[in-house]
Amino acid sequence: MKEYFQAVSRALLWPFRRAGSEVSAEEKELAGVYQLALFLALTGLWLGQAAARVLSVLSAGVQWPAIRFGIGLLPFQVGAFAGAMAGLCLSRRLHGWRRLLALHQDPDDDSDSNVTWAVVKSVRILFLLYPVLLVVNALSAWGCRQLGIPMPPQSLQVFAEQSPGMGFWLLAAVSVVILAPVTEEILFRLVVYRALRGAWPRAAAVLASVVFAGAHFTPQYVPGLFLVGMVLQTAFCEGGLRHAIVLHCLYNLASLLLFLFVHAMGS
Repeated sequence: MKEYFQAVSRALLWPFRRAGSEVSAEEKELAGVYQLALFLALTGLWLGQAAARVLSVLSAGVQWPAIRFGIGLLPFQVGAFAGAMAGLCLSRRLHGWRRLLALHQDPDDDSDSNVTWAVVKSVRILFLLYPVLLVVNALSAWGCRQLGIPMPPQSLQVFAEQSPGMGFWLLAAVSVVILAPVTEEILFRLVVYRALRGAWPRAAAVLASVVFAGAHFTPQYVPGLFLVGMVLQTAFCEGGLRHAIVLHCLYNLASLLLFLFVHAMGS
């Protein structure tokens, strides 16, 4: 049990310890690149929200949940992500994609073994983290009820109650397990974190995790999502973007399977 708590605390607190370290020469050099990418990501987010509202009005009579779910992906998974990638693309010739995306650059490194290491370590982290998250989320939901804080349902929960069909669930699975981890890790763990670390190195990990938690617009899950953000930041700082994406994919897959199980039991 002692080793369990030590492992969990290390995954959660490692970004705080890194905050005390000096900003590296590479981080200083690339800070402006990520700050531009963050600005363009916010611009893309605004444009994505505008497009989603227009499409929602135009498709008001459409009853297909898959279409309405897809429209909901426009702000972050399309708009903000496209803006961030546009910002990075402007510097790709000067710095190269591998460096900009925090991918391992050692030519002698075996990419397959690197991914395998990331999967094995991510599974171990999930086994350690998930029990903590279940307790934190339960306590957070109870606190929201006591304080009268509105708790909007997750979009999957809303659509699941409408018997959306197999097409919707295929789109949801691709979005939740693949698209969301890739886009969110590039947005939050890479762009937001490194843009903030260039200006506020001691607070960057915390601020990036706060933004990550708040961006999901579900107050009852904010504490748990903050913890997830800190663990993902640890994975990013220790193993690069690849490790963070793998961990996020596995976390979302486990969450989706748990949601489907609970939904099936309640049906």
